[in-house]
Amino acid sequence: MDNINDVLIELLNTYSRSKVEIESILRIYEDRIKSKICSIDINDRENSEKIIKELFGIQNEISMIVYKYNFPVSNFLEDFIYDFDRQDVESINYILANKSVN
Repeated sequence: MDNINDVLIELLNTYSRSKVEIESILRIYEDRIKSKICSIDINDRENSEKIIKELFGIQNEISMIVYKYNFPVSNFLEDFIYDFDRQDVESINYILANKSVN
């Protein structure tokens, strides 16, 4: 039984370290997303579309973490995944229209 306990403790230590590192990376993602959203300029549509497409790519990466690995994320990232799920021209227009309102 001691061997099982040693293995369990080692796995829990690995899990704890990994969880902290993953959460740190998710905070970096969150900061990048916020920065990119702030840099969207409705007066520069071409650049703004490029930024939005980059955000779509980030959404794909984060959604995999949530849906494939069932890893909990912040409310901000949950909302981001939802808001950037539809990735088409109409979605880009919607994002730009909402940015002009804010």
